[in-house]
Amino acid sequence: MKADHCVISTDRTGLAVRTAGPAGAPLVLLVHGWAQSARCWHRQLDDDELTRELRLAAVDLRGHGRSDRPDGGYRDATTWADDLDAVLEELTAGGTGQAVLVGWSYGGLVIADYLARHGARRTAGVLLAGAITGIGRGVAAGRIGPAMRAALPDALAEDPAVAVPALAGLVRAMPARPLPGAEEQAMLAAALDTPPRVRAAMFDRHADGAAFVAAVSAVSAVSAVSAVSAVSAVRAAGAIGAVGAIGAIGAVGAVGAVGAAGAGGVAEAGRRPMPVLVQHGTADRVVDPATAEHHLATVPGARPDWWAGAGHVTFAEDPARFNRTLRTFAADCFADRERVAR
Repeated sequence: MKADHCVISTDRTGLAVRTAGPAGAPLVLLVHGWAQSARCWHRQLDDDELTRELRLAAVDLRGHGRSDRPDGGYRDATTWADDLDAVLEELTAGGTGQAVLVGWSYGGLVIADYLARHGARRTAGVLLAGAITGIGRGVAAGRIGPAMRAALPDALAEDPAVAVPALAGLVRAMPARPLPGAEEQAMLAAALDTPPRVRAAMFDRHADGAAFVAAVSAVSAVSAVSAVSAVSAVRAAGAIGAVGAIGAIGAVGAVGAVGAAGAGGVAEAGRRPMPVLVQHGTADRVVDPATAEHHLATVPGARPDWWAGAGHVTFAEDPARFNRTLRTFAADCFADRERVAR
């Protein structure tokens, strides 16, 4: 089943969301990149096997696609964070569930904004697909490649004689091998449909990427505290009340924490970094592969998914492989959360 939703953000901006898959299935939120739209995920939304197991949701970021195009908010990490929070609030039934977040390109930065402001209570894992989590000159978490450098600043221009060739060149450079002509034209149309003021404002900000690392690291710290609390509760209950204490916090979690932690290793036993998969094409000319290397070196527990010879749009260059990877990663994330909950 496919459906359209309009989610209202905190500043009354309407955000268009397309969903596919059963309402009760594990949720995956797909966040597109700069000057694109939710349409870029159509190979995922239209995959019957993927949407039998998962509920996919693809949001049009403010200023893009079918979403509203307010005057402001594009330079502000808080606004991006609140937009994503509003979407997750609705899609996770008032915030009681969790989602795997998939960020392509600039979408990774929006996810970083969200986690920094709202934390990870609704996040089961993050897949960074050719993504940045920082932006600005010299920022290792947001290094751009030669195709992006060639497109700037012309791609931000109001004058179509300047902007159109720059955007066309950028779109053409996204895959390592050409996409079908209709697909390339659709991506160019999405870029041109994004107002120049929006395209420019999204580059007019600075973030060093530390917020994403801190947010993911905080998950480990919270898990560690939870393990300490579990052990303390069992020990404090004593022989008579131990069964009640275990029942209150979950028998498997309490006993597992006690058994694994022993006398001195409680915090370490409780550490469970948020699952983060860093997927990047080795031939990406839009976001430098060095950005992925930085994420792998700095994000706790991040795992690599290098695509030899692929460009910036892995989900379009080999959708079957991408969808298999997403299905497996999502299953692992939700299974891990179930283990933590128990």
